[in-house]
Amino acid sequence: MTHRSMLLRYEKNLVADLCRRKEEHLHLRSPEKSITRAGIAPLLQKRDAQHLFDEMPKPPGLGPVHLLVTSSVVSSNLILNKLLRLYSRFGVISYACKLFDEITEPNSFLWTVLIHGHVENRRYEEAFSLFTQMHGESIEPLNFTIASVLKALAREGRVKDGETINGLVLKFGFGSDLTVQNAILDLFMRCGKLDVARRIFDQMDEKDVVSWNSMICGYGSNGRVDIARQLFDWMPERNTVSWTSMICGYVKLVEETILHKEEPKELKVSELAPKELNVGETEEEIKETFETVSKADSQSTDVVSKDEIIAY
Repeated sequence: MTHRSMLLRYEKNLVADLCRRKEEHLHLRSPEKSITRAGIAPLLQKRDAQHLFDEMPKPPGLGPVHLLVTSSVVSSNLILNKLLRLYSRFGVISYACKLFDEITEPNSFLWTVLIHGHVENRRYEEAFSLFTQMHGESIEPLNFTIASVLKALAREGRVKDGETINGLVLKFGFGSDLTVQNAILDLFMRCGKLDVARRIFDQMDEKDVVSWNSMICGYGSNGRVDIARQLFDWMPERNTVSWTSMICGYVKLVEETILHKEEPKELKVSELAPKELNVGETEEEIKETFETVSKADSQSTDVVSKDEIIAY
């Protein structure tokens, strides 16, 4: 059996054990209620994962996995990448850090996996510190490295540090990289730098639905529903996040109006309909169209959580 096969077997056994123990805890014994790998994440607490990693029996001859993969026998960055992602996915980031510290010369890909793992586990300060360390060691980042760090800074509202990272974008040749540009838009919109974000957005040669959604959500969150609606009407393609961002923007507008004890502005249904939609001229036809859309959305499997609305 190859070392990679042993690692995959270890991961499979771990997930199976997590599922089994969680089923026992929740008293879900019947086959039709069994928990799959996809369903274990929302139920599993990080401390449970840490405890199970400590208790998990290793495949015969494997020993501590992180000791195996850092030995001279196994030097594949692919396996190291796999294990770092495995630790991060289950929230045991300390294992990922311990493994990373034992790697003699980690490359840009491994640095990126570790930084991204910290961001996904909401350890934003540590993620930025890792990037600073990486930069100090003259290791050139990837576009996903920059995007992950910008995401961390956006979540903490650290616009000054974000501007510093933005200054490195051109240096590393990511000025036209869509992933990085979207992360920059998200940073400035979250931090209230609407004019800066709009200037970058207007200068982008390529835009995708994430670019448009970042701007719409940002304008809506900052009380500029009018501009958000304008961009919404201009969007070449919309998804659930686009519609939800606009709805949240209008809800926020109404909430702020009530909070300041002002007379709420009457929002006609016709004002909510995209201009390019041929929904008829009467209020009744417009309402009928929106009811149809709402019914279709309620039957859709494309369910988006609140976190997904504000993150990508």
